[in-house]
Amino acid sequence: MRYVATLHYSDALVRGAVFSFWKRSIGWQGIVAFAVSLAGLALMLASGDRSWWVPILGTAVFFMVLLAAMVYINHLRQSLQKLRELKNPVATFTAEEQTFTATSGIGSSTFQWSAVYDIWQFEEYWLLLFSRAQFITLPLVDIPGEMRTFIMERVMATKRRKVS
Repeated sequence: MRYVATLHYSDALVRGAVFSFWKRSIGWQGIVAFAVSLAGLALMLASGDRSWWVPILGTAVFFMVLLAAMVYINHLRQSLQKLRELKNPVATFTAEEQTFTATSGIGSSTFQWSAVYDIWQFEEYWLLLFSRAQFITLPLVDIPGEMRTFIMERVMATKRRKVS
């Protein structure tokens, strides 16, 4: 079985995909950790506490914000740079039984389905993750339902084999 789709990219799509990736990467655990740390710092300051815990907690909160911002900015900058390298923001995605290929104006890459770490599904796009920090965006408006089913089956089959 072989499926081919022409994918169309835009600034808005790329920005949305990066934001979705960033938000899901941080997860609710990261938000809870930040909120608890910030609340603890605020309570310590409000109560007049000036122990050595205050600067340590303040530094931790600062670095949480800094790290989250750096991850977002770095992914957004790199993704928009790749988009701008394309004279025509279009790519061809070919899905076959064992491999898939992404081809654009800046090159072509073929991967085994086993290279996919996970698939994150959002309303307008899917993110095929190769690691916790690398992904490609598949705009769903360009991918027919039958091809979506095939992609999901291939990714899930590979994930099941990795677990076994």
